[in-house]
Amino acid sequence: MKRIRISFEYQCCPVWVYDEAGHLLYNGLPDGMQDDKVLAALCADLQYTYDALFVDDGKVFAYLGFASEAERDSFEKLVAVLRDRLAAICGDRYRIEA
Repeated sequence: MKRIRISFEYQCCPVWVYDEAGHLLYNGLPDGMQDDKVLAALCADLQYTYDALFVDDGKVFAYLGFASEAERDSFEKLVAVLRDRLAAICGDRYRIEA
């Protein structure tokens, strides 16, 4: 079974799609889900929030982290929403890993 992994990398969509052998197919929403506005917005919000945890000014690239536990909790709740929505839409075709 193919799998979807939710994982965060700077300036990348948090959704990674792997084949049955565990090889990365692509970074982004699976085929047929790119038009789902809720999924696309969740991915964009999470990516924006994650990228904002870093300073990247051309001279310095460094991790700053969350300003508060409340911000971290809010981020983790959005990750859970993304995971649950992906599972509801494609859980029979992909194994979801977060």
